[in-house]
Amino acid sequence: MYFQMLLWAFLLLTPPLRGQSPVEVKWKEDPKTGQVVYTASCTSPGLYSIEVDVQMKGLQSDHPLPLRVVKWGPFEPTEILRLTPKNQSVGYSSRSMYTISQGDIWNVHPDTEQIYWLPMEPHRDVLISQGFKGRGSHRGDYAIDLTVPQGTPVTAARGGWVIDLKEDNDRGCSSMRCMKYANYILIQHADGTIGNYVHLQQDGALVDIGDQVVAGQLIGKSGNTGWSSGPHLHFDVSIPAGLNRRTIPFQILDPSGKAVTPKEGIPYSRPDPAVIDH
Repeated sequence: MYFQMLLWAFLLLTPPLRGQSPVEVKWKEDPKTGQVVYTASCTSPGLYSIEVDVQMKGLQSDHPLPLRVVKWGPFEPTEILRLTPKNQSVGYSSRSMYTISQGDIWNVHPDTEQIYWLPMEPHRDVLISQGFKGRGSHRGDYAIDLTVPQGTPVTAARGGWVIDLKEDNDRGCSSMRCMKYANYILIQHADGTIGNYVHLQQDGALVDIGDQVVAGQLIGKSGNTGWSSGPHLHFDVSIPAGLNRRTIPFQILDPSGKAVTPKEGIPYSRPDPAVIDH
């Protein structure tokens, strides 16, 4: 009898997951039964999608493959998959690979009719200093930069669940090398899209990972951290796409309650909730 195993790890590193993934998948063989048990563990808070696929000979799986699991971290080593030899007297082998992504990537169905609130308190006039596919840092991205002083209240543009945040940095500069210092909040919406609020001030998150928020709720304070040439809030909506997230166009409500595509160089303000509800 022989057993051969190769585990490949492909980490789908969305921007906040740059570097080593907090999720680890391991396997271990029971020498008596020949069963191979896969476990997953996570060292950081957040919502993660884990996919494990196995090419095998002489083995059977206790779950349909590829296995797809969505879990909130952190969590201790937890069994997620078990392979059992069909016949221990005959050799068997397998080759495995796994991917780690942020958020729930298998329930993404963007609502093209969804309208977003400006992520500011009502009646605050805010200039969009950089719009969709702007000439600065937004080349190729559907994102907006809102010019506001540090400490400006930031509100949720749409309801959802906080899947990740960072608020420990106080550094920022106008070079891409400072991108890693950006503080942010990620909120996953009911249709699987993700709202990204970036450049928050140090200790500027007013929510916790796992919180459910509603549109208009105060979630943080703006800042000037990361790749930033001045105090502002960056906001975009994205969907998981391969090794990254892909931003998508979105509309906001103007002061009259009309849905519009945000334009660079134009000030906007959020209408009253009564106008929005109407």
